[in-house]
Amino acid sequence: MPYFDKKRKKWKGVVKRGEQRFIRVFQTKTEAKIWEVEKWKELGSPEPEKEETVTDLLTLSNGYLDFCKLRFSNTTYGEKKKLCKDILSKWGNIDVNEITPSMVIGHLKTRAHKVSDNAWNRDRKNLLAMFNWFRKIYGITHNPVMNIDRLPEERKAEYIPSAEDIDRVMLACEGQDRVMLQCYYYTFARRGEIFDWTWEDINFEKNWYRL
Repeated sequence: MPYFDKKRKKWKGVVKRGEQRFIRVFQTKTEAKIWEVEKWKELGSPEPEKEETVTDLLTLSNGYLDFCKLRFSNTTYGEKKKLCKDILSKWGNIDVNEITPSMVIGHLKTRAHKVSDNAWNRDRKNLLAMFNWFRKIYGITHNPVMNIDRLPEERKAEYIPSAEDIDRVMLACEGQDRVMLQCYYYTFARRGEIFDWTWEDINFEKNWYRL
């Protein structure tokens, strides 16, 4: 089966029979594949049937997204789906072995300039995870993201509302919203703890609750 020589930027046709090994270089994968078939005929041997490994970006990224949909939250899945859509739009349905570090850096630079350094780091993290998954599932060892570094991030301190701001919100809200905010306010519970409550966790008569 032909393979891409990254150093020479060309496709190599390879035919092995016993200890004999025949190699020829071509511009395209199709030319290399045709040569392999003709070479097998020339040697008087049928071409061995091999299951062709699919390595195009669209097929592999779709497989990765199917996995992510089962594994991650909708937010994380949406983030990874957008990344796959972006790189397919930029690079086309390329063989993943042809994706170079410079192509990845070009994409990350665009994200950093248009959004932030955090966007560079987020896309880098997701691309690295995707290529690591390609290695585990498809046996693809090529990883153009591996040696690309993160950028320093400027993290903004999270806003902590003052007592006055909390009081304003409590006065402004009504009905169910007010009940929910009071639950947080008086219990210091996390969102998941409140949503997991059952009547066994609350006792109005003895004025206790359980987290």
